[in-house]
Amino acid sequence: MYSRLRTLSSISSFSAGVALSASSFSGIAGRFFVLEFLAVITLMALFSPLAHVLSIEVPDHPTWSNISVSLKLLMILFVSAIIGGDFALTFVTPALAYTTRSAWYAIRIGLAMIRQTWPRSALYVLCPPLALTLLNYVFPVGGLVVQLTTTTVVTLVGLLAKGAIAAFYLRERGSHSEDGAAYIIAQDEPP
Repeated sequence: MYSRLRTLSSISSFSAGVALSASSFSGIAGRFFVLEFLAVITLMALFSPLAHVLSIEVPDHPTWSNISVSLKLLMILFVSAIIGGDFALTFVTPALAYTTRSAWYAIRIGLAMIRQTWPRSALYVLCPPLALTLLNYVFPVGGLVVQLTTTTVVTLVGLLAKGAIAAFYLRERGSHSEDGAAYIIAQDEPP
């Protein structure tokens, strides 16, 4: 009888743990969805009027040689805005994961952290993982095996860089939030 109760207890705690992890995932995913939504809305607000003012038309089968100069300029500005946004939002994702649940507040924290730690954070800001991935796709090398190897190495280096960015954020910030977001306290870190 006692073992049956213990088994029922462990099943209920397991199902509660699964429900907790599923709700935690949706909360974290929701934060990042809001951040992505803000980024897309910002890009659309900047580039849709610009495309309308320049009256840009896209041909049926666009190639670099048959598109207009204004469309080329718009594409270059768009890619530059994405890369600039990637630089500016380097510490926003760790802030959203470790400090706050608000995407707006995470943007403020991330931008403030770049200003406050600028000389030390330059490597993290100016060499983001997205830039490495873009370089790999814009300038492909060799055949299939070389390209697969290069993509694998760039992906692993990108993951390493993301981990380094998160570690730098936690070393510098070392705080927690009042609203229940995941956190780490500086005195809990090993020396």
